[in-house]
Amino acid sequence: MKKTTLDREIIWVATQECTRRRETGRECPECFGHSPEGQLDADKRMLVAKNLVDINPPKIIITGGEPFLIQDLPNLVKYIAENNIRCSLSSTGDLITDENFEKVAPYITKST
Repeated sequence: MKKTTLDREIIWVATQECTRRRETGRECPECFGHSPEGQLDADKRMLVAKNLVDINPPKIIITGGEPFLIQDLPNLVKYIAENNIRCSLSSTGDLITDENFEKVAPYITKST
């Protein structure tokens, strides 16, 4: 498939799950999503990542909900980075631990 080139970054709401919604049972005012029902599984998320890479944007920002709730997040950011697309995360920060950060750090781009 021939790649197209998009000159704008893509903001991918990859999950609607949110740590704050889990803790309170209420909608989180910072989240874009409204329900964790109908979430994509790992295979479908990777298919979305591949389709986004085919568009060839300069940058993909993975957000949610809370992207660190995505079990396969390291695989997604690695795939995006290995295809020479800058990748960043938009997170509440609630789940950023040294362990979680080390899994994605080699592949994410410092925000500017």
